[in-house]
Amino acid sequence: MARWVFLYFMLAGAAFVLMSLRRSDLLTNPQFWAEDGSVYFFTQLVDGTRAALFQPYAGYLLLIPRLVAASATLSLAHRAPLIYSLAALTIDALCCSLFLLPWYRPLIRSDAMRAILCLYMASGIFAHELIGVLTNAQWYLAMAMLLMLVLPDDVPNLIHYGAAALCLIAGLSAGSGILLVPFALVKIWRTRNRAALPAAVVVFTSVVQTVCMVVAPPPSVVHAGWGELLRSIVIAFDYRVVMSSLIGCPLALKMALHNWIGAALAALAGTVVWVLALWWTSSRERKWELVACGYLTLSCIASALYLRALTSVFSTWNHVTAAGERYFLFGGCIFVYLIAVSIERWLPRLSSRAQAAVLVLVLASSAVGNYPIAPMQDFGWRESGLAVDQWVSDTQAHRPARAVGFAINPLSWTVILPGTPGR
Repeated sequence: MARWVFLYFMLAGAAFVLMSLRRSDLLTNPQFWAEDGSVYFFTQLVDGTRAALFQPYAGYLLLIPRLVAASATLSLAHRAPLIYSLAALTIDALCCSLFLLPWYRPLIRSDAMRAILCLYMASGIFAHELIGVLTNAQWYLAMAMLLMLVLPDDVPNLIHYGAAALCLIAGLSAGSGILLVPFALVKIWRTRNRAALPAAVVVFTSVVQTVCMVVAPPPSVVHAGWGELLRSIVIAFDYRVVMSSLIGCPLALKMALHNWIGAALAALAGTVVWVLALWWTSSRERKWELVACGYLTLSCIASALYLRALTSVFSTWNHVTAAGERYFLFGGCIFVYLIAVSIERWLPRLSSRAQAAVLVLVLASSAVGNYPIAPMQDFGWRESGLAVDQWVSDTQAHRPARAVGFAINPLSWTVILPGTPGR
């Protein structure tokens, strides 16, 4: 077991490095992204840890980002973006590397292929708004929760307890964990012993998040009709899951821009034929696994398009954008997982290393296309951070403080720390 712990942290370290290199300014010129600055940083400074820690946002709790924000206040305020980025990278890398562990051999026997899938999740998935962004670390935590639910029943009890603890803190940090409730209920029904503890925790945290959504609902949006929603789901799945996993999202978007609809339809049809072939050659248990993969992929896309009103960005086959990549993380990971399953099943005579080489060849194009992430726009945080430090110093000393405003990514987002009387 010690060997696997060592290999896990080695792989997590490699994932951390690969992720940090995807965007050239991630650690050299760290900046806030969206809710990192406007919610976690702002609320922590203005309201304090006690008020901010369990404060819902967009209808659900975000415990881990709140804890990171509270920890960051122990240092100078201008260092917060760096601390947030390092925390997000660490969370992402640790979550991405879990599939390497030997408990997941029933899913993919080849250790080499599982390692490749872990590294692809870290460096090959299109993730311009995911990597090093604290507010989006919840999506990697949701992936970790899924892996905790599919742990074999015969692992040591200590592993089940650790998995339950991870599900507790992740479930209170990721609203998307609600989508995992069907998996958790099946696990409880089939197991009914200590192995069901992580599943019970997932159900509990989902109930908590649902109550938060009722008490503090997210902003209302104009929902599309069912026909428009169904069409958008198909288009989004084709471009942002299938083609992004095969040729890379940037190239897929170029194809949409140039009206290469025939290629997109061919990719979709090929995927349907491939999944049907995988279905017919699968055991009964593997067929249920395919059903679960389909549910998780499509439910994540559908909930995002419906609840976040994103149907308009996938309204036609030549109207597709790079928006909302977090909603396609599950789909992309599941898609490449099924590629690995197919290689292992249909090429059984190849050695484990040869199968891994085939997987690398299949994923190489998308990994190269998706890997680079453009630097964020520099809004001069180095100067703004010093003004924020002064604001923090004044407010903590109960001196009058001048209001401080600063711009953050994405464009048009602004944070304003309120002034105190006398200035």
